[in-house]
Amino acid sequence: MLQSKTSFARAGRLPSLVLVLVVFALVVSGCSSGKIDNGDNNGGNGGNGGNGGNGGDNVGVDFSAYVGVWKSVDVSPAVEITVSELIEDDYPGDFRYFAGKVTCNVFSGGHLDITASDNWVLGEKYILASIVKSGQLTMRTILVRAREEVDDDFGTTVANELELDGYLADNNTLKASRLYICQENETKLNFDPNDATELTFKKQ
Repeated sequence: MLQSKTSFARAGRLPSLVLVLVVFALVVSGCSSGKIDNGDNNGGNGGNGGNGGNGGDNVGVDFSAYVGVWKSVDVSPAVEITVSELIEDDYPGDFRYFAGKVTCNVFSGGHLDITASDNWVLGEKYILASIVKSGQLTMRTILVRAREEVDDDFGTTVANELELDGYLADNNTLKASRLYICQENETKLNFDPNDATELTFKKQ
């Protein structure tokens, strides 16, 4: 079982922001195109003549593989991420915000709901999925953040927080590139794939 470990490396949000900037750069440069391979190895209609090849209008981009309940495998504390309905927005490019729920025992109520108003990457809560295709490479990534502030036993305001950077290995497997969990400002888990371990979520 992957056990929690202490770390003061609060600079962990840097990988999230770097990933978002990479996605934005690909979208702006017009690299994203094509009908997305959702793990069935079918490829799709790439290029400007295909269903999605019109410069990031998202025509033919299918985000349905993200929707569902994703449960961590052999992780303490356990995490469950529910990706539900799409949040309608006017953002360009091949990424979408979703409503849903992040469940983990570090939160005061056992979970945090993510609603239609939670659609800003610098906010306290969001589920952001992206599908970007460049040449033969398709990247299906997900960024999740859930944060709440509570008062501890001494009346001091502290934070409970979970941050996940990951990608879909297939339609039923989500692999974490990073998972950070803290409770009342104390780090409970700071997963780094350089530890030669693998952290996986499975769709239920």
